Amino acid sequence: MVYCGLKADARTIYHAQLCIARSRDLLHWEKLGPVRGDINSWYNKDGVLFPEPVDGMHFFLHRPWWNGLQHSDYAMRIARSAAPDGEWEDLGEMLHSFGTRSSPTRGSARFGPNSRRRPAVRHDLPHGEQPG
Repeated sequence: MVYCGLKADARTIYHAQLCIARSRDLLHWEKLGPVRGDINSWYNKDGVLFPEPVDGMHFFLHRPWWNGLQHSDYAMRIARSAAPDGEWEDLGEMLHSFGTRSSPTRGSARFGPNSRRRPAVRHDLPHGEQPG
């Protein structure tokens, strides 16, 4: 299961991050804590695991955000790992919410050389302030 965890942050009060828990019976859960890897490099509270591995790899859809991010700039990103509790590698933007300067095609899938573009988010800035 994926859930949103909050980490204390002196500058922003809290830092939203994705966490994982596992269960054998769906009644008793073991929290594994924050997702490891670069998925939690920015605020992230929306995520879902693919139900089965694909070619031996696990995949994770997630949607980073930060204060000041326009809805038109939201994007789904995809990450992969050898194990659900392993190190997750962000593979880049997969689907952009709306057509904008950064995504000219409405609902366009992004694969290839530009798909590893990462949001310009810095957690060392005061809450809500991000580079232009």
